[in-house]
Amino acid sequence: MKIYYAHSKKIYNTEQEEKEFKMIQERFPDSEVICPNKHIGELGSIEPYLKIIDTCDSIACSEFKKLVGRGVAIEVAHAKHLVKPVYNLSKEFKEVEGIVVINGGRDWVEFAKLI
Repeated sequence: MKIYYAHSKKIYNTEQEEKEFKMIQERFPDSEVICPNKHIGELGSIEPYLKIIDTCDSIACSEFKKLVGRGVAIEVAHAKHLVKPVYNLSKEFKEVEGIVVINGGRDWVEFAKLI
């Protein structure tokens, strides 16, 4: 199984990122976990990340200040469109039903709420 770890760039290289990455590994011990920060790097646009999600079985995502940024929102919407399970790490692996955009184009970091 292959899992994509979608999370805010605001938590890259932090204790939170490390903790969440380990949570995913512990929950899915025989799976490959792809962390964009650790395994991919900056690719300039969202499309290459969506192509990686195409190859994954599910997504585990986390919130930043109880919301997700624009990039994570797009990744979640893409996975849901592909009918792949999306798990919210902030809610202890509760499955995400969808997203609600709350800040539109005004704030890319605090962009949407997971439902």
